Amino acid sequence: MQRFTLRGKHKGATPMFTREPTGKDVVLEGCAIYHLKNDKIVEFMEYSDYLGLFQQLGIVPPIEQSGQ
Repeated sequence: MQRFTLRGKHKGATPMFTREPTGKDVVLEGCAIYHLKNDKIVEFMEYSDYLGLFQQLGIVPPIEQSGQ
């Protein structure tokens, strides 16, 4: 298992993510899980906090905390 943090500046669209550039600094955290067999990767899974990324870019509003 590998945890990661990617930091960058949103400069433009990609085929998967067509949002116009915002120029905002963003952070994406996630983890990758590898299943090895005989020293070879036979399965790979990746989970990332895309909700957090979309909130940073203003695509999704922040989730309101109860009681506030």
